[in-house]
Amino acid sequence: MSAPRTAGVTLVMPMYNEASDIAEVLASVAAQTYPHHALRLLVIDGMSTDGCAETAAAWFASSGIAGEVISNPRRRIPTSLNVGLAHARSGDYVVRLDAHTIYDSDYVATIVRAFERAPARVACVGGGVFPAPTGRFDHALVGALHTNPMGLGGAVRRKGNAKTRAVRGVYLGAWRPGVVESVGGFNEDWDANEDSELAARLRRGGYQTWAIPVRCAYRVKHGPLAALKQWAGYGFWRAQTLRLHPREVRLRHLIPPLALLAAAVLAATPLRAFVVLLYTAYAFCVFAMRAPGERLDVTIASCVFFPAAQVAWTFGLLRGLTTPARTAAVQ
Repeated sequence: MSAPRTAGVTLVMPMYNEASDIAEVLASVAAQTYPHHALRLLVIDGMSTDGCAETAAAWFASSGIAGEVISNPRRRIPTSLNVGLAHARSGDYVVRLDAHTIYDSDYVATIVRAFERAPARVACVGGGVFPAPTGRFDHALVGALHTNPMGLGGAVRRKGNAKTRAVRGVYLGAWRPGVVESVGGFNEDWDANEDSELAARLRRGGYQTWAIPVRCAYRVKHGPLAALKQWAGYGFWRAQTLRLHPREVRLRHLIPPLALLAAAVLAATPLRAFVVLLYTAYAFCVFAMRAPGERLDVTIASCVFFPAAQVAWTFGLLRGLTTPARTAAVQ
């Protein structure tokens, strides 16, 4: 009796100017315990200028993993992901990778095992966001936004993922063969939040997303000011997703604008002293929920940075809700 066939896996990694991290990221791919002959890595390069594309191309010669570097002049992530899907092997699971994230050695194996055990309606699996340790204060501050529930709230994909369970979204993600193409691929009109927009269409098609016990470490690349601009953009594109899929609205999307409105109303009344009390309670919770071992200066700065990020996200959301959505490439 012949041994069962090892399932093929196509890894799709958009990349742009990642020279500082790409060697270590590729090393973590090469360290995967999943059989290398069943893996294929597609690096979708947005015309990088720092030599990372050449580093990736040279890596294939010695890694024992098949693949190629594919240029994408349009650079945007949804486009790169669709390019990867178009070049994926038929019948392969598709695993999205990030070019500044380090993967545990059993990352791919855990994903394939989860799919093999899950019902067919489970179209997507993945883990949470876990920032890599860093000695830089500015990067540690941005990382704390992901680890502290008072930063980005209680989204499941920012919590631990020791248990397998149904969720609304995961970090990066992996998909069964052909399922993303069956709902139209990634929406190339979106500049961000493309994963949530895809997840909404998968749910509409009767599919589920599961969080599974798989880990990777995200390398923070930007400081607080760049992060505020980034989160304003995330708010804008979250609004575009909610406009396109109104049933996706959740209470957690409403809490930041409602909190900002409540603070503004209180500040304009004789009850303004309550704003100080509420902020004090908020700061206490930031300290109470800080990650184990977090630097004290990072926690103190978080008491200012977290509200600023939430305000930036809220203004981005409001701008998105009052700006006509682009004509979606995928409906």
